[in-house]
Amino acid sequence: HRAGVAAGPQPGAFGLVGALSPSTWWDGTWIIPRVTAEPTNPARVYVDSGDSGDSQDGRADTANLAAAYRNRGATLDYLVQAGAQHNEYYWRQRVPGALAFLLGPR
Repeated sequence: HRAGVAAGPQPGAFGLVGALSPSTWWDGTWIIPRVTAEPTNPARVYVDSGDSGDSQDGRADTANLAAAYRNRGATLDYLVQAGAQHNEYYWRQRVPGALAFLLGPR
């Protein structure tokens, strides 16, 4: 660690969150209570999933992640794409909307 540079997590470092088909299941849904406990809110949050495939693209846990951000008062765009699965084919369809929400018009 360099002199004058803080070590460790910096919760205020990110103003935007884009979570396309996030792996919310990881480590017992660790991310969901973490969002609730964070001391700062990002300015804008985009969360999405599909609703198909073996895992239904983690739709239930992803809805809980979106709710955690909503409960914190984040400006949130949450989308469930009907028939979509956890893969690049469907992410490619959703990324333009995610970027437009997060970054604004071109």
